[in-house]
Amino acid sequence: MPILKTIPNGSKKIENNVIPFSGNGYQTCSGSSLTFTRAQRDPNNGRQYSNLYSSFKLPVTDFSGNTWPSIPNNSYFSGLNQSDVLVVKIDKDNYGELIDGRSIHLVIPTGYTSTASLTTPGAGGSISIYSSYVTSANWSSDNHPYAAGFGHSVNPGTAGVEKPSTNVAFLFSDSVTNNTGGYATPTDGCCSSWADGVPTTWGYAAGTEPSDPPAGYENGNTTYYNMSINASTRKPPVNITESGDKPVGIAYLDKGFLVLTDPDILQWFFYSGASSGATGYPYGSQGVATGAAADIAQVTFTSSTSARCEYFTFEKEWLLSVDCVAASDEFYSTENVTAAPELQNGAGGALTTVPGVFSLTGGSQDYSAYITEVGLYDSQDNLLAVAKPDRPIAKAVSSTQTFTLKFKY
Repeated sequence: MPILKTIPNGSKKIENNVIPFSGNGYQTCSGSSLTFTRAQRDPNNGRQYSNLYSSFKLPVTDFSGNTWPSIPNNSYFSGLNQSDVLVVKIDKDNYGELIDGRSIHLVIPTGYTSTASLTTPGAGGSISIYSSYVTSANWSSDNHPYAAGFGHSVNPGTAGVEKPSTNVAFLFSDSVTNNTGGYATPTDGCCSSWADGVPTTWGYAAGTEPSDPPAGYENGNTTYYNMSINASTRKPPVNITESGDKPVGIAYLDKGFLVLTDPDILQWFFYSGASSGATGYPYGSQGVATGAAADIAQVTFTSSTSARCEYFTFEKEWLLSVDCVAASDEFYSTENVTAAPELQNGAGGALTTVPGVFSLTGGSQDYSAYITEVGLYDSQDNLLAVAKPDRPIAKAVSSTQTFTLKFKY
């Protein structure tokens, strides 16, 4: 049995580091990895998806006057309360622990050739949808009470992408109309489009992913998705106000769901262009708002130019550091028979009270022990892990050697 020494609690430390998911963290999701499902609030409509309303913390009742306990009345945000939504699911293998809530760009097909006017029927058009925050700070999700109404609690601490927050962001689009009849472009005067928040190197379906992480991450580019810099260079635009910017949906960043609530988007969505799942009337519209496409479930689109979602995502790496200290007067004995006393044809070590274990001091001369591995045991003396240095480490009786073992998860 080896010599065992209890490791004090102060010699063990656990850290977590945020690292990009699968390469540089930028992902494009399309095809079978991006599915679309219509869900209605009515539990008596013969479909199985009304339970999603409670899962997404959407109101399960209409609320008189369109009021909503978690959102101020008469605000743009109260428009999220809809009886019919489109649920977009990102396959779990395409994101890490969390999708960064500042970075989402969703493209969906429409039944219109021109998204500028949305008046000309016909396949081929598309709508771009972007994520942003109410909070002007670099969190990995929107750390605002509005977002907490759909996700986790607000973090009262200082901002940091590695810190827990609501795990929710809001979605916006230039293509929908606002409450005054104009297009719902950002009210922040710095930008004319929600697309201004996308790094110029992030070239959509035909381009190249950025090489740098967003602002706030290690080695991040301070101009990418930075919510806290000057408004004239802020990316993406923020300053979202309840009476100014109209969200078209909600992103659930740790679950991989985007829920589109805007009635116009549900009307324009090109259901009949789907390549799998339930299509055709009554499941798919014939291109515009003429069909009842309320029953589609998990439909997909073959081409990434039809439907795709781009974003930055990360995962957490847990690092356990354990300091193993061989102090003075410790770990200077060995089971190596070459260290036996000279009378036993050894190098001159000393006998100990343990048969087969020899001390390297107290014999005909003192020697250093050479440590070739360190083992970690649990309280029942079960060997859990073995660490091996790249060379033997000398340990004299009067010296101290510290080995720091690091485990990544």
